[in-house]
Amino acid sequence: MTENQLKDIVRTNIRRYRDYRKWTQAEFAEKLSISINFLSDIENGKKWISLASMVKFASVLNLSLLSFLSPMIYPLLLFRSYFPSTITKSSKRFPHP
Repeated sequence: MTENQLKDIVRTNIRRYRDYRKWTQAEFAEKLSISINFLSDIENGKKWISLASMVKFASVLNLSLLSFLSPMIYPLLLFRSYFPSTITKSSKRFPHP
């Protein structure tokens, strides 16, 4: 994996997980104690965050760092939104992030 691929995964996951939780940029930025402009720049690939910041983002999103950095977790979230009765939060096969 290249550095640019990792950056794309991180910025995409930040936006997707924020959207999944139905948080605006303002709400998420407040939870992170950062400016909305900085969050926007991160989501748009104009700024990069440190590993310590990634840990903080993952924590606020209630994710493990591995889930936060994974390019594969979002399809499950999308699947859940289309078929909510198929997979529940209590499902042992697909634990909720």
